[in-house]
Amino acid sequence: MKKDKETYFTTRAFDKVGRGQHRHCGPTAITNAVFSLSDTPKEKAEEVYRDIAKIGQRRLIFYNFDFLRFGGTVDFLSPAYLRQIMKHFHLDDVRVHRRQKLSKESLIRALRRGSIIYLQFRHHERYENHHTLVYECIDYGDDVLFKIADGWSQKPVYLSYEQLGKGYMIEIEETSRNQEHTVNR
Repeated sequence: MKKDKETYFTTRAFDKVGRGQHRHCGPTAITNAVFSLSDTPKEKAEEVYRDIAKIGQRRLIFYNFDFLRFGGTVDFLSPAYLRQIMKHFHLDDVRVHRRQKLSKESLIRALRRGSIIYLQFRHHERYENHHTLVYECIDYGDDVLFKIADGWSQKPVYLSYEQLGKGYMIEIEETSRNQEHTVNR
């Protein structure tokens, strides 16, 4: 993925879609992934998000409510959700890997291969349980920083591995780097 294709849509951008959105960090992160992997004009963001949320709701993977801290995207079904979205938007040369526990080595290896990572934070001190995208790892002295679209900021957030805490990762890999995609509507 090219750096100029990174997107930083926030949950705030989609709060008013339909009858309102709740606990929608998963569909927001997936919207960022679709735009990062395609040549879709950013003006279509709300349409693309709406399709992503509807697919998740139809498949009982995304629950658009917030009741006693329940709702949002079902964590263990996220790989299936991502595969459905890639298929829906004809991103046929994108491979969604299995969900695995977050590890520094796996994360760095996948990012250096050019993949993006769908990251699920678990009990994080700032994000609690939250879904984001990781675009890149950057060497920073003796450490590595991870460039994240956190769904709350329109700019990248940089966190060290220790700051990531516990969670799960799903690698999203472009298998053919030379194809250009436009989401057809």
